[in-house]
Amino acid sequence: MLSKNTFRISVIVLIYLIAFICTVFLVSTLSKKQIDAIPNVPINKIEFGDEKYNQYILYGFSFPENNSWRWTDGMKSKIVFPLKKNQKYEMIFTMQPFPIKGKIQKVEITMNDRKIGEIELINGQYREYSLEIPSNLALEKNTFIFKYAYAESPKKLSGSNDIRRLGVNFKEIRFQEK
Repeated sequence: MLSKNTFRISVIVLIYLIAFICTVFLVSTLSKKQIDAIPNVPINKIEFGDEKYNQYILYGFSFPENNSWRWTDGMKSKIVFPLKKNQKYEMIFTMQPFPIKGKIQKVEITMNDRKIGEIELINGQYREYSLEIPSNLALEKNTFIFKYAYAESPKKLSGSNDIRRLGVNFKEIRFQEK
């Protein structure tokens, strides 16, 4: 027979498990609805400081700052980008890492659930980085997931009031046809 404490703990664990499953379901459903709502009209860039591009930013990014950039918030972020199907592209990023002494920020990028590359960022200022997108990967609507080696809160590191978990500062992503 279970003790009252064991029973309570089992109920609490069950409640957390149900909440987790519901959250995963809602996030995946909302993400699919967001993607479906985006027109199949190819664009050539996302400017992260401009709110008109918010519809392409699904999760993992903070708010736009100074009409110029946007920090990632967490260890992973996702965008959707409409392109011409079966077209080869060069994907050009303008970004910089959140600087932490002794750490190197790496960004793993997947496109439509397929890893397309990993970029090691250089501290100090915005830089351009690029990846080739093979024509067989380009669809009318493409999802890109960015995974970061680290994301830290300025509050944790320096005592500031900023509780976001910053990883990378994105200024722009452009796609050039090849």
